Amino acid sequence: MKTILIKDSSHLFRSGLKEILKIFPNVRVFDSTENELYIDLEIDIIIADIQEKDKTRTSLVKELKNYAPDSKMIVFTTKDNYHLKDDVLRTGADYFLTKEKDYGVLIDILENCLAA
Repeated sequence: MKTILIKDSSHLFRSGLKEILKIFPNVRVFDSTENELYIDLEIDIIIADIQEKDKTRTSLVKELKNYAPDSKMIVFTTKDNYHLKDDVLRTGADYFLTKEKDYGVLIDILENCLAA
């Protein structure tokens, strides 16, 4: 069974994404609010929004990769900025997607990550 952690400050987004992820069998999905992480879990995939309050654009990526270094990290954000994309990918994120246009891409990436 694979484990996915959703790290996003929006309850509405976390809830909606958890519903979408129900299409994948054998997946446990946890969500994390701004100040909480699931320390005892082995996380396979992290889906994070880098707009978390009080974080620089790369510090959240570093924090989450330190927490779960072997996980695949998908930054899924409303910020569509080339420089931001380069920064977070260089810092350790595996994918950079925008919420406005990349939901289909997110599903494809998750399918590939879960098959690995």
